[in-house]
Amino acid sequence: RAGAVLQWGFSDRRAGSRQGRAMQKNPPFQKWKMDKEAIARKALVSLSKDLQEKLCKGLASKSSETWFDGALNSLTLDDATSQTLRKEVHRDAPSIKAEQAEKVVLRCFRRKVNTLRCIGHGVLLPILEELFPAVYASAAAAATAAAPPVAPAAEGGAAGAFAGTAAGAAAAAAGVHAV
Repeated sequence: RAGAVLQWGFSDRRAGSRQGRAMQKNPPFQKWKMDKEAIARKALVSLSKDLQEKLCKGLASKSSETWFDGALNSLTLDDATSQTLRKEVHRDAPSIKAEQAEKVVLRCFRRKVNTLRCIGHGVLLPILEELFPAVYASAAAAATAAAPPVAPAAEGGAAGAFAGTAAGAAAAAAGVHAV
């Protein structure tokens, strides 16, 4: 079997020597559907504890409309994460040169963050809440305390989706009643 010629003229010995050593960019599409939590945990393991806590605080705060992207965009590559990713790169490609390894580490970090972005906050929030319950609770409490309270609509005023908004105030001033 060793050295047998395959369909395109390459020997399987050459192909077999690279098997299992290639770096995975992203998991296959079918795995995204089934193992979102496992993929998220694997991506989070590569991040340092400081970055995981920063992400947890950012996601728990929900401070703006783009809170999820804002929390992920605020992550920057730190030394601990860089060392972890460098070890992963050298494990997958031990003969890689140092300058090329740094480029690959940056690319791997961006891919990890984008993997978390693709998985979404519905899967990511429960994992971070499980890993950092105290950090998540304090950030969520601070966000709740900082958020302006929404006044309930008065009887006969604009209620429903417009309550507490400028459109609701304009409708209440005009005497429009919600159905």
